[in-house]
Amino acid sequence: MSRGNYKFKQSDIVRAVKAARAAGLDPRGVEIDPNGTLRVLFNGTDAQIKQTNSVNPWDNVLK
Repeated sequence: MSRGNYKFKQSDIVRAVKAARAAGLDPRGVEIDPNGTLRVLFNGTDAQIKQTNSVNPWDNVLK
């Protein structure tokens, strides 16, 4: 029996979670919509997540 035609691979999920951890965030799970949209879910509020983001020197250059 076929498992269907998925729009994502396990490696896509692993890559997204590793990127979140490398950015200093604490992912708590992954949500996948029927259309294939992949969302990484985080612990904490949006305000807490924004505080962990560091300033990039290129932010001012690209404005």
